[in-house]
Amino acid sequence: MSPRTKKVIAVLVGAAFSAGLLYLMATFVDWRAFRDGLPPGVGGPLVLSGGIYIVTLAIRAVRFTVLFRWLSEARVPLLPSFDLVVVNNLLNHLMPLRAGELAFLSLARARHQVAVTDSAAVLLVARIGDLTGLLAGMAVAALFITLAVEVKAVLFASALVGVIALWRLDLFARWGQKLAAAAAGKLLPAAVAQRLDGVWAKMIAVAGRLEDRRVALFNFVVSLLIWATNTVFFWTVMTLLEIPVSFAQVFIGGSGAAILPSLPINAIGSLGTLEAGWTAGLTLVGLDMERATASGFVMHGTVLFVSVVVGLYAGVRLWWALVRRKAPSPDAAG
Repeated sequence: MSPRTKKVIAVLVGAAFSAGLLYLMATFVDWRAFRDGLPPGVGGPLVLSGGIYIVTLAIRAVRFTVLFRWLSEARVPLLPSFDLVVVNNLLNHLMPLRAGELAFLSLARARHQVAVTDSAAVLLVARIGDLTGLLAGMAVAALFITLAVEVKAVLFASALVGVIALWRLDLFARWGQKLAAAAAGKLLPAAVAQRLDGVWAKMIAVAGRLEDRRVALFNFVVSLLIWATNTVFFWTVMTLLEIPVSFAQVFIGGSGAAILPSLPINAIGSLGTLEAGWTAGLTLVGLDMERATASGFVMHGTVLFVSVVVGLYAGVRLWWALVRRKAPSPDAAG
């Protein structure tokens, strides 16, 4: 089976999975009653609440600007970094198989001449920071709501493991290189294994700078800030819908909307997977399934609208920057 066929099958499986989830969840909601119960004129404030979501993207851009400088010595200014983050976010929402990550690597190389190994290492560090910050935030939020002791224990244990891994990421990266080299040597042709080992070595050289604990501390604090700001957006949407939930409940509930679409099974627009994660998270903290499901569709619609609008703006800026870069200068033309 060719790689292209495998990708097509993966997309089709993801689309079927999402369609099944959408159909299943739609049966839980009395949509007419939900629509009639919405506050009048709520559409405008919902769109405006998307501004909080844009703030989250801006904080992510600050993090990437700093991580690029510390880990790769690349100089990616804040506004171009924002463009990369927004396009990455848009494609991850609209395309299957986390296509935004590949676009991030490609655009960082084309726009800012950052080596793929460097941008991949920066992206990996940021994603590990995302996961660690999310787990730590969930553990703190669990202190303020009623959850089973077993659930709280799992949250605290996961957060502790995540913090340790982030703090000693340089060590884990070297372990990962050894395991990957051993697996590649057994499973792949010698030439391919040698090439992959070279790529790993370049990434480890970047990861070696993680011994500076300022990187881990900065990544952790900013990741917490990102998730807190994201939760402010979620909580604002729930408040506008007049659904009474606490900030801590929304933090844990919204984590499902972050985790499930990150798996490589989401189809176009993350439809179904994001709503399923949101519903599962909020029902875990006590909200009834009907309101959890309906609010998930509203929240996702708001996110998609804002992502498309801001993403198109950033995409045009990136396209224009690349066009200007390829265009010959007047001196060269003369």
